[in-house]
Amino acid sequence: MKNRLPRLLALGLVLGLLLLAGRPAPAVRAQSLYFSLPEYKLQAYVQPDGVVRIVYDLTFQNSNFGAPIDAIDVGAPNNAFQMADVTASLDGVPARSIESSPYVEYGFAVYPANPIPAGGRGTLHVEFPVRNLLYSDVTRKEYTSFRITPFWFGSEFVDGTTNLQIAVHLQPGVQPDEALYQLKPFTDKALFQDRAVVVWQANWRATDAYLVGVSFPNRGITAGIIQQSVLDLAAKWLEDNPEARFALGLAVAAAFAVAFFRFSGGTGLSVFALLGCGLAGAMALSPYLQLALIPLSFIVIVVVEVSLARRRRTYLPAIAQVEGGGIKRGLTAPEAALLLELPLSRVLGLVIFGLLKKGVLEQVKETPLAVKLAADYAAPGPKASAEATAAARQAVA
Repeated sequence: MKNRLPRLLALGLVLGLLLLAGRPAPAVRAQSLYFSLPEYKLQAYVQPDGVVRIVYDLTFQNSNFGAPIDAIDVGAPNNAFQMADVTASLDGVPARSIESSPYVEYGFAVYPANPIPAGGRGTLHVEFPVRNLLYSDVTRKEYTSFRITPFWFGSEFVDGTTNLQIAVHLQPGVQPDEALYQLKPFTDKALFQDRAVVVWQANWRATDAYLVGVSFPNRGITAGIIQQSVLDLAAKWLEDNPEARFALGLAVAAAFAVAFFRFSGGTGLSVFALLGCGLAGAMALSPYLQLALIPLSFIVIVVVEVSLARRRRTYLPAIAQVEGGGIKRGLTAPEAALLLELPLSRVLGLVIFGLLKKGVLEQVKETPLAVKLAADYAAPGPKASAEATAAARQAVA
């Protein structure tokens, strides 16, 4: 057995080497899509009817070991377009078909009639009109806002960087100096074929969004402008930034938790769990509800703190003193009311009621209450006045 063991090990090593030698290299075993984008041009033409015509020109350089590029998924700004209005060609040859894409939410798939082979190069040209891209500018009443980003690809498919050019052609009648940039400054702006054109150029890696925007006068646009407010912008920003929306929701929930447990003195965990579930559901249901809960949470905290401050002021202050003669009995109603910290108006009412009952005062008017000193206690002379005063004190006691 000991003599056969080295032979078995040697045989296993030889078989392993043969298996490794028989396995193909990864590039030979399976081809994958891998390309670069030397040039990427996006042009947007704003029409007087509010429709924006999108034009893409993408130059693909396929890798030497990449699979043929026989399908290209093109993203659209939204779904407000018709598939029948889309035209596409590769190097001037019309596409074989244009169909819905299973990979992009808004967009379509272009199937060229002449796929780009490994090591080949080709330029894809796509045109289609899109609606619902123009919004009212919340900072300027007479202006329109337009934002767009070129669609991008997965990082596992793209090699290198891209020379990106974005041009927005405004409607006729607008001057270049009237256009104002959003997010990123213009690289250039000019007047071309009686249209103001704003341009952005960048060295870009086509694996992420490159959002740009422009504000321009709505002069000459007859329809298609979506009215929006600052609240609408904030809600859209929350929808586009789920991480920020989640963090903001946690802050709102924390504020309500602090207010609840401060008010309840650390009790009512089950009640808070039910309220917390309702609060989370409301924030997840709509970004508008979440925005409304932000100021409401601060208002709740302020109301709770004010309530707690008022509650603290109602307690009697602690008094350290030498023990007296025991519990005092036989207090008059005003004295008892004073010790009970009733409002001074009620204490005074009790005093007046006692004087009326004892005949020291006489009621002159019921509403509003008016009293006067009784005739028996109103003496004209100083001696009589002193006697009346003494009698009044005895009556009160």
